[in-house]
Amino acid sequence: MMKCDPVLDLLDANNATQTDYKKVIEAARKIYLNPSNPMPGSVIDLSLPSLPSELNTISASVNFDDELKKSVVTGNYSADTLLRTFRILGKKREATR
Repeated sequence: MMKCDPVLDLLDANNATQTDYKKVIEAARKIYLNPSNPMPGSVIDLSLPSLPSELNTISASVNFDDELKKSVVTGNYSADTLLRTFRILGKKREATR
């Protein structure tokens, strides 16, 4: 059996909860870390269906996230400036639809 979690060695054998935890983890490892049991397909963003364009409110051409980060990092970027920038970006996004 693989040793994936050195924390299991630190568990107290006299503590019932920790002993139960160790049993659950060891049973899970036998099931999930067994090469004969194939793993189900992983769920990643690329495998999920995308929203139709009319429901997708975030456009790749308009990046609100960058502006928000800039407002946090830049000392002289006020909340009013951020709000004005968001309004401008929102208008640009609406124009690209």
